This record gives sequence, structure tokens and C-alpha cells, in this order.
Amino acid sequence: MDRGTKRARYSPENEKSSTVSENPKKDDSSKNPDKFANIFGKTGGAYIPPGRLRQMQAQITDKSSEAYQRIAWEALKKSIHGFINKVNVSNLSEVVKQLLMENIVRGRGLFVRSLLTAQSASPTFTHVFSALVAVVNSKFPKVGELVLKRLINEFRKAFRRNQKDRCLSTARFLAHLVNQKVVHELIILELLTLLLEQTTDDSVEVAVSVLKECGAMLSRLVPKGVHGIFEHLRRILNEGQCDKRISYMLEVMFQIRRDGWKDHPIVLPELDVIQESDQITHTTSLLDQVDPEEHLNVFKFDPEFLANEAKYAEIREALFESNEDSEAESDGENEGEDSDESGNEDDNDDEEDEEHKRSAAATAENQQTIIDQTETNLVHLRRTIYLMLQSSLSADEAGHRLLQLKIKPGEEYEVASMVLDCCAQTRSYESRYGRLAQRLCRVVFPSSTPSNTGSTTVSVSSDLGPGSRYRSNKEVSKSTAKEETPAPVVEESGPPRSYVAQFEKIFSEQYSIIHRLETAKLRNVAFLFAHLLYSDSISWGVFECVRLNERDTTSSGRIFLKHLFLELCSFMGLSKLQARLRDETLQPFFAGLLPRDNPKDTRFAINFLTTIGLGGLTLDLREHLQASRDSALAKKESESKNKLPSSVLGDISISSSSSSSSSSSSDGSRSSSSESESSCSNDEKHRKKRKHSKDKHKLQKKSHSDRHHHEHHQQQKSSKHTSSKHSEMPSDRISKHSDPTRKDDKRSRLKTRPVDTPFFNDTPNSPAHSRQIKMRVK
Repeated sequence: MDRGTKRARYSPENEKSSTVSENPKKDDSSKNPDKFANIFGKTGGAYIPPGRLRQMQAQITDKSSEAYQRIAWEALKKSIHGFINKVNVSNLSEVVKQLLMENIVRGRGLFVRSLLTAQSASPTFTHVFSALVAVVNSKFPKVGELVLKRLINEFRKAFRRNQKDRCLSTARFLAHLVNQKVVHELIILELLTLLLEQTTDDSVEVAVSVLKECGAMLSRLVPKGVHGIFEHLRRILNEGQCDKRISYMLEVMFQIRRDGWKDHPIVLPELDVIQESDQITHTTSLLDQVDPEEHLNVFKFDPEFLANEAKYAEIREALFESNEDSEAESDGENEGEDSDESGNEDDNDDEEDEEHKRSAAATAENQQTIIDQTETNLVHLRRTIYLMLQSSLSADEAGHRLLQLKIKPGEEYEVASMVLDCCAQTRSYESRYGRLAQRLCRVVFPSSTPSNTGSTTVSVSSDLGPGSRYRSNKEVSKSTAKEETPAPVVEESGPPRSYVAQFEKIFSEQYSIIHRLETAKLRNVAFLFAHLLYSDSISWGVFECVRLNERDTTSSGRIFLKHLFLELCSFMGLSKLQARLRDETLQPFFAGLLPRDNPKDTRFAINFLTTIGLGGLTLDLREHLQASRDSALAKKESESKNKLPSSVLGDISISSSSSSSSSSSSDGSRSSSSESESSCSNDEKHRKKRKHSKDKHKLQKKSHSDRHHHEHHQQQKSSKHTSSKHSEMPSDRISKHSDPTRKDDKRSRLKTRPVDTPFFNDTPNSPAHSRQIKMRVK
């Protein structure tokens, strides 16, 4: 019975009856299109052949109805599924074009679901699927983001359920998306950290498979992170925490890394179809809460279906027009290269000019000035200079290597400061640093104006001799006036002496922070600048920053000046150094070093130079101090005379004349004075003043005689000492010291005399003082 009934169902009569009964259904479908809705369920319903589906879709006239949208949804699902199933390495570009013809925005849920299903079924095509996602993501980033969200969700579920196969497929897909730069590399590091947090055989196997796929990319982007992962795997291998099969996998993994990932490239050349600038990278983390948007997998009625379809049609046309234009441009360039026609060449030249102009405008707009605040180049330059100086055996070799370094404009200061720092770091002073600084100061850089010869090489000036840097303008004019054919007057700036200015600048800077240096460094710096000053490599005008007084100096500064002047004296000699300090053209620069404006500062400078053994440099200061004292005393005397009456001035003259007479004349003067007193007995006031002046004169005379006796005793004592000293000295030296015709004997005796000696104590009680007063009164 059952078989018969089944046969009856498939008889030709039944087929005829069915064909007859289809005609009224077509008529009813045009009137009631909602009848097609019963064919499909929530998940799509029964299978309908594509031809039958297109026929049903053509029967519906209202394209905005739900039935039409449902049929279009089914057609979209089938076409997307078919494109994904047939994609491979060779036909990737064709499949992408066909896929973009469909509304991928409306069917992005279908696309992602079919993609994940196909990848889990055939993991060997994961690199092809990742390339397909990369192309679609460059056009529609929302699709790539949805792929990433669903992969993260699938991996979490599989990891929680301990499904190793599903974890492997999703992890490999994520790794290939990292290679295509669709996904950020941070998510792979998080995934590996999660897998190796609690190590099992399955977790280590998944981690090794991920590293095989994207290890080369991670080694390029995050080498430190990859190093940490491999160290953890090495620890697992050494401790024997895993199975033998996993141990073999780890050994193979380490061998792949040692070979440089040559068998596991990042992206195959056939699949590298997207430029890096066009790709969009998503930074969703593995720990973020993601929405897989599962509602996109099922049909949903769209009230604006026609408008959305029109928008996607415009997007599709724009995409394909841009692709056609790029292909046409590439074809045109190839044809232009192959063709010999002048017209085509002119067109290509015009196009190239326009492209160059556009690129130049784009670069001008996007050009940004980069300021390196990390000073990486400066640190590298200082390191290079330090290594050169330490590896050089002589100053000439170091200077030659520094000139070959091609110092940029503005970096001369770093070279000079590095030479000074290297000199200061040594335990004892090395003269090669001084000679190197001297040679650098002689370097002459090419001027900014072009020369006749056109040479741009660095030259070294000849030695101009001592004193060439501080010659006055008068001397220069005299030397130029001696020429027979005077040259026309031309303002010449001359080549800049860059290193001279830099060393002069460093001198003032070092003196301002000299209190920060240690004693050894301070001595080395002083010796270096003494060499530069002696050789006239830098100007003596650097002493303008020195203030030799009690207020502006420190102990470190005084030690620095001591070493500096003692070294200069050993180089030049005391007489030449004194002549240099007396130079008229340099006196404005020595105003602080040899102060003359304040007697207290002058006395301090004299005491300092005398203490360090250079009292011969203080002769001019001593004379200036004596002259200033004499002028001050004369000024006080003149002021006091202006205040006294004329009668008192007459008494002072009489008392001064009586002091020069003998004892007999003194008695006569007393009698005469008694007579004058008797004659002037009426004026008691004048008598008291006269008596006071006499007592004062007696005290002056007594103090003068005591001082004369003391000086005579000191001279006798010194003569005895010198005679004994001369007896011990050789004959030739005795003749030099005992020669009375020498001009410097008087000053040489004065150079070690302290400031507070009687040489500076000319009091008003001295005979010379009274004699001056007498002459002025007369």
C-alpha cells in the first residue's frame, strides 16, 4: 500500500495535474506576494534552486515588500557562500570583484559567518581568507571589525570549553590577520600570555602554532615581547613540564627562530595586494567586552531597502571606477613606454608634470619640522669625539681625525667642550690636549661668500706669532701703511674663527662655575687655558670676566687663577708676562683682574699676587696705591687749611722755621717767643694755640728720630744678611746681585714688601709733610 501510494505520487498524471494547477498560483502570487513568506522560515526554510529563486523574485513587482527582501536575502546568502568556497590564491582578485558586486554591507553578518565556517573546515586556506578580509577591510572597515569581534568571542568560548581544535583555528586566523595588519599585534601577545599562564600540553601546542604563523611579524614589531615568550618556552622545555611530543614541537620552534623564519614568511607575494597606507588596523583587546552582533545573521525587514540599495550602488560604482582608472593609468604608462609617437610622449610628460606638482604640493602641506628633543645626535657626536680623542696618540692625529669628521655649522662648541672635558678627566695634565686646542683655534673655515678658487676645504692658518691677537688698530694701520701699492678699501669680514670664539666662550662659562670642579679638574683646566693664552690662540680679553676682589672670588676661583698665572709665568717669564699685563690695548679687559678703582680691592689683588710668588706684577698697583694715598692726604690738608684762620697759619710757619735751628737758636727763639708772648699778653687765646703747636712739633720730632733709628738698624741687619748670602753664592751670581747699576734692584727689593710696611705709611707727622706745609704757607 505504501509503495503504491508513493508510485502514484510520482506518476505522469500527477505531474500534469501539478502543471495545470501552477497557473492559478502564479496569478495569485502577483496579487498576494506575501504567500512567498511562508516558504522561508526564520533560518531560511527549505532549499530552493537558484533558477526557481530568480523566477520567484521576478514575479514580485513591489521591490520594497518583505517577500522581495527575503528572496533577495536568500540570493545574497547563497552568492556570498559560493564566493568564499571558491576563493584561492590564484583567483583572489576576481572573487573580490564579484563579492563587491553584492551588497556586502547588508550581508556582512552572512559574510563573516560563512568565512569562519569555511576557515574552521579548511585551516590550510587561512592565509587566503585573511587576504580576502584585508581587501574587504580596506573598503569597509566595519566588516573587518566584525570579523575580529567574532573571532575573539569564538576563542573565548573554545578556551572555556577546552576545545583545542576550535582554539587552534581561531588563533591561526588571528595570527594571519596580524600579518595582514588588520589586527593589532597586542592581541596576539595577550593571547600567548593567556595560553602560557597555566601551561598544559594543549595550551603550549596552540602557542607554538600561533608563533609559527606570525612569529616573523612579531619579531619585527615587538622583539622584546617575543624574546620574553621564547624565554618562557625555553623554561618549560628545560624543566620538562610537557609531553615528549610537545618537547619536539618546542625544539622545532626554536630551530625556526634560529633560521630566521625563512620557511614561514609574513605574507606571500601573491596575497600582498593591499598597500600599507590603505590598510586599517583594529585595536580591540582580547579582554574587552565585544558584541558579536549575531542578529546580522538573520533576515530583518528594512523599510528603506531601496534607498540603501541605491547608496550601495553608488559606492560600488565609485570603487570600480577608481580601480578602472588605476588600471588605465598603469596601461597608459606601459603603452607610453612602448610607443614612439611624440603625441603620446607629450601627453605622458604633461601627466608626469601634473603628478609632480601634486606630489610637491602634498609634501609641502604634509611637511613638518621635526625637533629632536632627546639629543640623540648630540650624544652620538660626543661619543664619537671622545673615542677619537682616547684612541689618538698625538695632538696632530686627533686634530686630523676631528677635521675629517665633517663638523656641521654650530657643532664647534661641542667639539671644544669635549676637548676640555677629556682634558679635565685625566689624573694629571696632558699637554697634547693643549696642543690640540691650539691647532683647532688655527682652523680657518671657508667664508660664506664664494671665493675665486671655489675651494671649500678647511685650511689651517700659519702661526702669526705671540701677540698677534691683541695688536692695536694703530699697529695694524702702521704695518699696512708701509706697503708700496695700497689696496683699495674693501670691507672684508674674513673667514670665521669658530673655535677661537668657542674656547673664549668656554673660558667665561668655566670661570663662572669653577666652584663645582674638583681640585685636579680645576688644575687641568687652568693649564689648558694657560697654553692657549701663551700661544695667543685665544684673546687675552677673556680676563674681562675676572674680578679679583674679596667679594667676587671664591677659594676655587683663586686656586684657578694661581695655577693659570704660575703656568703663564713658567711659559713666558715674569718680564714678558708683566709687559703683557701693561699693554695699553688690553687695559679695559684687565680692569677687574688688576683693580684700581677701589683701594681695598687693589690691596687684595696685591696681597694675592704677592702670596702666590708673583709680587713683581704688583709694582704698578703699588705705585697707584701710593699715589692715591698721597692725593688723598693732600686733599685732606688743603681742606683743613681752608678751615683754619690766617693767624694760625702764621704760627705754624714760625714753628716750622724754629725746628730747623740748633739748640742755641732754640734758646734764642724761646727768648724771642717769650718777648712775643709778653708783647701779646693781651690775647690769651692766641697764646694757647701757639703753645699747643709747639708741643705738637716736639712729638713729631721725637717720632721721626725714633723711626729713623729703627730704619738704620734694619738696614744694618739686612746688609749683614746679604753679605753672608753673597759669600755663599758663586762669584758670577754675586756680581749680578751686587751690581749697583741695575735698574730693577730698587723694584726687586719692593716686590716682596707687604702692603702694610712703612713704604705706604707717610703720616702727617713726617718731616717731609711739615716741609710741604711750610712751602705752601710761604
